[in-house]
Amino acid sequence: MPDEPTLKPEDVNDIHYGFYYMMPGQKKLIEEVAKEYVELYKSRNVGVGWSIYETLTGTDLPLFVAAHPARSQAEFYELRERLEELFGEAATELRMRVMRGVRKVEFKDGWVRPDLSYPTLQESADH
Repeated sequence: MPDEPTLKPEDVNDIHYGFYYMMPGQKKLIEEVAKEYVELYKSRNVGVGWSIYETLTGTDLPLFVAAHPARSQAEFYELRERLEELFGEAATELRMRVMRGVRKVEFKDGWVRPDLSYPTLQESADH
């Protein structure tokens, strides 16, 4: 996440997920590419963040999940297009590098449902 994100957590309504099923032995590759993406975002002063998670249990490992929050699906896809233009060849090279170690990729969009989430500590204290 950037030091000063342009998207506040309370404004997030949509999350775009990328599921990257890596080939065995390629864990370091995705970790290195993720770090390079962080530097790319920082070098271009991009105020939007993302998270990457490593799945530790299951039958289809190794699996990493990249989560990109947004206000809406439309906002996510518009931002992705603008970032492609901004990052240019640097992003293409990183994407191609990580794909050498990937055996399958899936993308899914999800909606934030605070009514179904655990209450925050403040909400719990208020009740």
